[in-house]
Amino acid sequence: MNSKYNICSKMWTDVNINFQRQTFQHCCKQIHSKISFDEIDTLGKDVFQKHKSIVSDRKISIEEDRLPPSCKWCIDTAPNNIKKVWNIWSDDWIDDNIENLYTENYVTYIDLDIGKSCDLACVYCGPWSSTTWAKELDQPTNSTIDTVWKDKILANLREYITTLDCNTKIVFNILGGEPLLITDTYDIIKYISVNCGHLNHKPDMMITTNLNCKPALLKKLLLTMDETADTLNWVLSVSIEDIGDRAEAVRYHIDFKRFENNLRAVIGKPHMIYLTVTLSILSFANLGEFIDWSFDIMGEEKYTNDWNFSLNNVQEGYTDLAYCPKQLIDIETIKSKFRDNAAQSGRLNKFESVISHLDNMYERAGTKEIDSKFIKWWEAMGNRRNMNYFAYFPMTELKNAKI
Repeated sequence: MNSKYNICSKMWTDVNINFQRQTFQHCCKQIHSKISFDEIDTLGKDVFQKHKSIVSDRKISIEEDRLPPSCKWCIDTAPNNIKKVWNIWSDDWIDDNIENLYTENYVTYIDLDIGKSCDLACVYCGPWSSTTWAKELDQPTNSTIDTVWKDKILANLREYITTLDCNTKIVFNILGGEPLLITDTYDIIKYISVNCGHLNHKPDMMITTNLNCKPALLKKLLLTMDETADTLNWVLSVSIEDIGDRAEAVRYHIDFKRFENNLRAVIGKPHMIYLTVTLSILSFANLGEFIDWSFDIMGEEKYTNDWNFSLNNVQEGYTDLAYCPKQLIDIETIKSKFRDNAAQSGRLNKFESVISHLDNMYERAGTKEIDSKFIKWWEAMGNRRNMNYFAYFPMTELKNAKI
């Protein structure tokens, strides 16, 4: 979506609450804003949309028609950022509602980032979000959360939820780390469930998971979905972007066979499953194979009603797909595989959105040059993991070209 405005709807519609950092974001790429006890106590239920950082950011966006400094990620990566495909507001809608953007509540999506305990060390992640990464780097794995801050936020969240108009449709997304390993996950699910009874629309309860869990944890998840089916509309955001040994290289420590079995076990349980694809330099060039696998395992006939793709990409560090030259990415074949598979499924649900994401990510390809630091970074990680990342396409071609 090309827009004349530098307004991003996520700054109004999304809130990410990070319990470990004691921060809010209003987009997963935005700089974290520290939320003080004073603001929590003073603003109460309004803290989620009226804390001083977001008020300042919105003022800059509306009055100066530019992204605020907290949107540094999108500013630095323009024009290859993903703001234009994430933004849900049209220019006409903004024209008609510009004055209301100062006062109205548009929050419909709340992330609850509840810790960093995780059993994987994905190449594009790090110790800030994975205890397994921290162990690999011999860093502290402590993920203690200030319970006073958490309890105050949850109390205000309860008040916020219970005062919502009964026709509000809201989404909650529990993040980690890996939520299925974190004990707070199920307490928070119950907490939200008992406070949303007045809503005419069951809230979406999403868990963003690597789905690498062992049978006992999978059983607990399935049981919880069954027990709360009357009050919550269940959504699973399953993080995966490659298959087989390449998946195990990207999502270090995943057991891909177990993952496949777990994915099959949850099909039909939630209302919706998203395959959440975070494309890096290791994954984009191989995306066509992943698309074929996705439609095969999920079932083509189910694409229109209970599963879909959610695309994201790495735009920082040495896993950035920008290091992959365009000639190593057959974008037309990738899009063709998606078109063909989606066409066989019937109605092409969110078809244009996926194509737009693919085109946008392809624009970024080849915009960074391979240097010796890139090679050394990947070699160092491979040595720690006893894994040769340059054995995988397109990394092989990149190293050979550099040498």
